[in-house]
Amino acid sequence: MEDTLKAMLVDSQYIVDMDPGKRYTPKTYDYKVACSKFNTVIAKHNDSAAILDNLSTAGLNQPNGGCSIVGFDVSWDNIAWAPVNATNQKISTGLYKMVVAGPFVDGQIMDSSPLVYIFDSGLCLSGIDSRSYQGIPRSGMTFPPSTLLFRCRYPSGAMQLAASTTFPFSVRHVEDFATVISAIFDRTADLPLLNIMDTHTRNGTFASLTSNSTIVTLTDTNGAQIHYLSCNSRWVTVPTDLSLLCRYIVVDALRTTAQPGDPAIAAALGSRNASSISSVRDDITLAISHFASSSTSTGMAVYSVSSILNATSAASSYLASLGPNVVMDAKAQKLTILYDTVEIQSVIEIPTVLFWVMVAVMTVCVGLMVYSIIKIDTIHSGTLYMILYEKLAEKNEPALMNCNFEPLAFDGTQIITGGSNGLKKSEA
Repeated sequence: MEDTLKAMLVDSQYIVDMDPGKRYTPKTYDYKVACSKFNTVIAKHNDSAAILDNLSTAGLNQPNGGCSIVGFDVSWDNIAWAPVNATNQKISTGLYKMVVAGPFVDGQIMDSSPLVYIFDSGLCLSGIDSRSYQGIPRSGMTFPPSTLLFRCRYPSGAMQLAASTTFPFSVRHVEDFATVISAIFDRTADLPLLNIMDTHTRNGTFASLTSNSTIVTLTDTNGAQIHYLSCNSRWVTVPTDLSLLCRYIVVDALRTTAQPGDPAIAAALGSRNASSISSVRDDITLAISHFASSSTSTGMAVYSVSSILNATSAASSYLASLGPNVVMDAKAQKLTILYDTVEIQSVIEIPTVLFWVMVAVMTVCVGLMVYSIIKIDTIHSGTLYMILYEKLAEKNEPALMNCNFEPLAFDGTQIITGGSNGLKKSEA
């Protein structure tokens, strides 16, 4: 995903006067993490002011000894529910369960992922990811997994940022929950809340006959990473056919210390724009969709969980490393990015025709060499020692060879021409 982000930020159609002879890379910076342990909150609101009001009440706060808050603003338009009617239970350190019932509102089903936000000295919100469909979806992923990256940079240079990846899926018959999740996720161990939710699908938690919908939400916080799984049920036929609509979300969040801006960015913006932008918070939101790694025989898409989660963590780190870079001027509808560039050196290229001529010549040479080894007698192509060896090998016992030194000859085979004839016996 980091490569995808870089590709998005280095798209040639967005860079004015881009030099094709240079390689562009967004400039990155060192940063220090100020907070990487979070409490969680589940809320139901529609705007930031309402979220802030909720933080002053007990509500559905889920403390974990964190230094900041990651919240999930849940708004299911097709289910009438109220946080005041929900149970908010701590199961173990960092692990919470919320259960609430509410009537299902007929009509269009909205697959609305919660709006994720970070709150401490300020409030930083993700974008809204809502998709709709008619009727009850079949088992499997309702839509491809997607990642929302959002970053808020304050005038002090401090940043709040997160990468939030959502896996939306449906279970047509609640009793098939374990089968469905095993089919669509290659490693369910990477999404630990699935096994806990599977227990609730079998113990009757969803099968309330007094309400046609029940919501069960699990959250698990481990440092900077928060796992969130929420499933809401719907009776198709009471009391025999119950379906589930679920969203598994993994959030990698952090807050950084203040860091100074880059003078080069200020120079690029101009003194007037730089002063106006530096006095307000700078927000960036990016959305990325993921492709399936394979599919089952029944047509359900299968996704590589570990690859997506590793990419989510890498994306949040890369977003933090951009620091004061990537400045959005919403008023001017302009995005300013500072790049490091590298000159691309041209190299000498061998013409295609010359290359194939060289290949043909080398092939002919190799062929002639092989032919000479096979067809030409050793006496013409072998070394002196090879010829002597073959002569000796013809005899099965130690033997004397006639040797003539001038000219040099062995057993009548002349090696060097010239000199006088003087035949001598020499033991070889």
